[in-house]
Amino acid sequence: MIAALGAATLIPAVSQADEDLYFGPQVGLYFPASSELRDALGDTWFSFGASFIRDTHMPDRRWAHDWQVLSRRDKGNKLFIFTGSFGYVASLGDPEDNFEPYAALRAGLSYMDYSIDLAGDYKSSKRLGFNANAALGVNLNRRVNIELRYDLFSQQDELTFDGLSLAVKVGLVRF
Repeated sequence: MIAALGAATLIPAVSQADEDLYFGPQVGLYFPASSELRDALGDTWFSFGASFIRDTHMPDRRWAHDWQVLSRRDKGNKLFIFTGSFGYVASLGDPEDNFEPYAALRAGLSYMDYSIDLAGDYKSSKRLGFNANAALGVNLNRRVNIELRYDLFSQQDELTFDGLSLAVKVGLVRF
């Protein structure tokens, strides 16, 4: 299931094959909005993923994809979310600058695997859900990207996984 979700997020990369792209890691911090999840798993979670970064300036607007993994274990509770999303990115700066801000709106699917005890109310499942995310970011020198993003997830077992993340993406391998 995870492989199929990952493959679906790579399909848009084929349509961008005529562009110079760098592929690389994404690392960051995730701050869950739900007080129940903060109590069960902590206030801040580590996030990681992978992303493509363009070597050339962005046009005013374009389609783009992204994927992210959230993983957390604490106090006997565990959570794993793999999200692949696709959406619209708009440049907010001068394309000739090495500092290019942007805004993004994306949507996609998330695979959720969780086992959480909320004061005696045990919730555990492996499910697919929906994701929508909005982001503000900046591309630096066409190889580094810093992004502030808010994710909305479909509710599972009355749990809300929504939250804010701050991530850094680095383009390492050129396609």
